[in-house]
Amino acid sequence: MICLKFLWGSLSQIAQSICSYIAANDKNSLRKTLSDSKIRIKNVYDGVSCDGLPMVRFAIKHNAAETGEFIVKQLPSSQVASSGDIEWAQSNGFASSAVIEAIKARSAS
Repeated sequence: MICLKFLWGSLSQIAQSICSYIAANDKNSLRKTLSDSKIRIKNVYDGVSCDGLPMVRFAIKHNAAETGEFIVKQLPSSQVASSGDIEWAQSNGFASSAVIEAIKARSAS
């Protein structure tokens, strides 16, 4: 039981770090945290939300182009294409985000 609590606490701290690095548009720190923790974005994407938003939408909201594009490139193209992130961005005033272009490029591949 102690190990489980430690594991969940550790994962929670990693998730908080991921969100902080996305908001700060700090791709290098995000990449290092993922690498050091042996975590792949595609394996945790559905389980990590930042302020109630998926990581890509959180990056769009915070104008974090570098981290947003990095996340998009790490996800399977089918997941990116079916996410609804473009529609969400357009309906929330973020249609000009650079992350949208990365989503469109990834969806086309």
